[in-house]
Amino acid sequence: MNDKRSIIRDVASESDTKAKKNRNVIPKILCVLAAFVLWIYVMQVESPEYTETFRSVPVTLENVSALKTDAGLSVYSGSGSVVNVTVSGKKSVRNKLTDDDIKAFADVGKIKESGRNSVEVSVDVPDGLSLSEISPATVTVFADKTDTVSLNVKEKLDKMVLSSPYELGKLEFEFDSISVSGPRSLLDKLTGAQVVVDMDGKQSTFTANCPIVLIDENGDAADTTYLNLSAAEMNVKVPIYVTKDVEIPVSFKYGALSDDLVDVTVTPASLTVKGDGTLFTDGAEIIDPIVIDEKAITTSPYVMTVHPTVNGKFTVDSENEDVTVTVTLDPSLVTKQFNVTDISVINAPKDLKYEIADKSVSVTLRGTEEQLSKIKASDISAVVDLEGYDSETTGTVSKTAVIGIDSKQTFGVFEIGEYNVHIKINQ
Repeated sequence: MNDKRSIIRDVASESDTKAKKNRNVIPKILCVLAAFVLWIYVMQVESPEYTETFRSVPVTLENVSALKTDAGLSVYSGSGSVVNVTVSGKKSVRNKLTDDDIKAFADVGKIKESGRNSVEVSVDVPDGLSLSEISPATVTVFADKTDTVSLNVKEKLDKMVLSSPYELGKLEFEFDSISVSGPRSLLDKLTGAQVVVDMDGKQSTFTANCPIVLIDENGDAADTTYLNLSAAEMNVKVPIYVTKDVEIPVSFKYGALSDDLVDVTVTPASLTVKGDGTLFTDGAEIIDPIVIDEKAITTSPYVMTVHPTVNGKFTVDSENEDVTVTVTLDPSLVTKQFNVTDISVINAPKDLKYEIADKSVSVTLRGTEEQLSKIKASDISAVVDLEGYDSETTGTVSKTAVIGIDSKQTFGVFEIGEYNVHIKINQ
């Protein structure tokens, strides 16, 4: 019995000891947490002075334009300079900043002479921080007298692949030259300007807005950082032609002659024509047809020299553009004269007094012998148009008459030449 009581006392004593230990741990944990929170507060809010260096901060050149205006100088170095900037302040302030919040400047407007100049660097420090150090404290800037040159522009064709039948024409620039201003020492190294045209996949005329590149004494693209160009790009028209031999078409003015009754030869039969490749389509009117006046054919063969008219979108690639047209009539076509007495007037004003002086007109018709044998003089008429004449007109006028044929045999039958009729007006 005593042993049992002893065991119970021991167990109770051990439990009491564990409970006391647990009660001692909790305050310790709370103390540690409180100390950590206090440390955070001190470091973020009430932290002592904190120093940090921002490296490779870009230096902006200020008053470059003012330097040109006031001193007639232009800089040609200094752009791209960097410095290391050391600032001090509370870490809580620093943590709110980015590298872009630190900005460095160099005022070149204070430069007075050309050549090498050391320009002091200044830094804008955000609120809550103080500037500790700038390294280096100055940047080297070279300056020279400002000058202006005019450079002729030439083309540079990039990715140029043109094969037959395509041909490159003469490029048309928006302007032939550009003005470049800047330090004289840099301008002296320039030899010209190029407009870069992308020719990749081009097979027809096009217009593009192309960049302008300055060329230095070595034939390389010049650095334009310190130069001012009157234009950085321009519009360029690039003609791409296709050259083809195009047959010269012919037609008859009145359509009175059929192909089986006439033979027409054109020498040369075609012209070498140049134009935009997209214009050479089926049915495109490239050369205007040569019109043959069949009523003017008095002999066979009939020869005429003509200067073909080409559509304005094309050019003729030939020294001699004249062609010879020879018209040979079929032997079955003959001529026959008719004494025409049916002469009338149209479009005469009501108050116009007139008299037809000619009582008849001798008209020559051409056709087959069979056709002409079926036409009588009474089938033929001559009509004179007096439009435009008034009561103030007097005298005898000679007017060309329009010959008409009122017969079933008129197809393929036509008069040769012109016929004038004399009209007496107000006499």
